[in-house]
This record gives sequence, structure tokens and C-alpha cells, in this order.
Amino acid sequence: MPSPIDELYQMIFGYVPKKAGTAFERLAAIATYVTEEDGVVRHDAALKGAHSGSRYQVDVLHQSAEAKTMGEAKDYTYRGGKVGRSDLQKLAGALVDLPDVAKGVFWSATDYTKPARQYAQMAKGMTGKEILLRGLRESTGFDEQGFIKSICVKGTYQIPKLAEAIWTVHLSPQGKAKLLGLISDDETRVEFSGIINDFLNSSGVKITSIFELTSGGYGNIGEDGVSRGCFWLPDHYIWATKVLVSICGLEYEIPYDIQTTTFEITDNSTYRLVVLDETGAPVRILTDEKIREFDFNSDGLLIKPKHR
Repeated sequence: MPSPIDELYQMIFGYVPKKAGTAFERLAAIATYVTEEDGVVRHDAALKGAHSGSRYQVDVLHQSAEAKTMGEAKDYTYRGGKVGRSDLQKLAGALVDLPDVAKGVFWSATDYTKPARQYAQMAKGMTGKEILLRGLRESTGFDEQGFIKSICVKGTYQIPKLAEAIWTVHLSPQGKAKLLGLISDDETRVEFSGIINDFLNSSGVKITSIFELTSGGYGNIGEDGVSRGCFWLPDHYIWATKVLVSICGLEYEIPYDIQTTTFEITDNSTYRLVVLDETGAPVRILTDEKIREFDFNSDGLLIKPKHR
């Protein structure tokens, strides 16, 4: 009969491998790659014992740059049993007969008996190679505590209201005198006009512009939502009607429109699996979306996502 792991595999991939236990073995292979983030992972590999000549079927074989690791995977969810000491003894026996394998990893869909945990702790002293215990099962709300499932981004935007800005050109004493000299004795008011985009030298050649001066922004915004500042521009000139007039600076006040928006990035994946360490603590959450990125070729080689 199919186990709960088989049913979960069916929901993720749309089918279940014919051989019993294969679904969990493949999930353990995927979990191995995701947690190690390195190397080549193969499901259902075969290794030959150096001393006995026996053929060992390896559920998960992980070859990293540093070492080769063999993994055993047991799904006892269909009978509600735990992995026992005898399961680990079989793995330890294989490790002794495989000198090029550095360590073993046991994956269980349920839990481990106390004797099994004690045996794993003593394995390195007895065989020279450690056996790491790992759990892999469907996650619960408790497991997912502490893992990010939703990211909330709150942005405050300060947008300058340039149409309401106040720009004030400050004339130099020479500039003021030049304009005053153009007023006749019978005039009480004279208006000079001009579009001020550029600032020139005494020959009328452009030195800079308002756009260039403000390309780095308008400075700090005050508590009243207005930024204030000035540009010191000695020996700069502007056209006032048809008269080239010297200035000493440009002053400005820029009001701002303050807008705040919020958006969320939410992980809506279902059928999550949790990876447990030897203490039973969750160390990684695998979503159905992540698991579905992987596949296996006909030789059991794990095919990694293309974007990795």
C-alpha cells in the first residue's frame, strides 16, 4: 500500500515510482543536494565492497569535491515504525567494506529509536566513520516557525514637487549696478525677463546648467517637508532680456510629496518537507516548488535546476 510519502510525491510530481520506497529515496537525494549545495548526487547507485566483493545498493550517493558520502533512506510511515539499531548496523557494515566512502547519512521519514541514536553516536569510534542521522518528513506549522514565508516591503517615496519650487537668482553687486544703469530717470519700474536654464561666462559661453547642478538631488529634506539650499556661482552670468548680467548664486526651496506603499512577496507553496538534524530540529524547509525543479535521468543521476 502507498505510504503518506508516496502520496505526497504523487501530489508534487504527478506519479509514484513503482518500486516501494523509491519515492522517499529520491526525495532524500534532492534534500541531500539542497542541504549540501555542492557536488553530484545519484539515486540507487551500486558500489562494490573492497574486502567482501559484495555489491552494495546505495540509496543516495553524494560525491563532493572533498569526499564521497553514502546515504540510506527508510520510509516507515506506512507502519508507523521508527528506524532501529539494526538498520544502522547494516549501513556501518557497508562503510567498513567501502574504503573510499568517508561517512554515512541515514534519512528517515519517521524517527529513530534510542538504541539507534546511541549506535550512531558510537559509530565513528567503532568503524572510523561517522553516521549522521537526518529526518525528512512533511512539515507542520511548528516546523516552519522561524523560516521566512512572507517578505513585506514598505517603501517611503519622497517626490520633489518641482512645479511648486521657488528659485531665486542672486545678482552680484556688478550685476545689480548694470541693470540699474539701464533705467532712465523717468522710469520707476523696469522688467527684465528670460528663461534661465544655463549659466554662462562673461563671453556668453555656457559653464553649467540647473540640470547639471541638481543632478545629485536637492539635499536634505527638512521637518516641514521642504529642502532648501543654494549654489555659489561667482563669475557666472545669465541673460536678462538681451543683457548679460553677472550673478553670485542660485537659491531654491523644493517642497516634497511623501508617499508610502507596501507590497508583499509571499511563498504560497504547499506540500512542504522539513529536513531535521540529528537532534530532530528543523534545519531546512523544502517547498513543492523547489522539489519540482529536480529530476533524475535513467541512471539515477540527479538533474539539477538549470538556473543553479
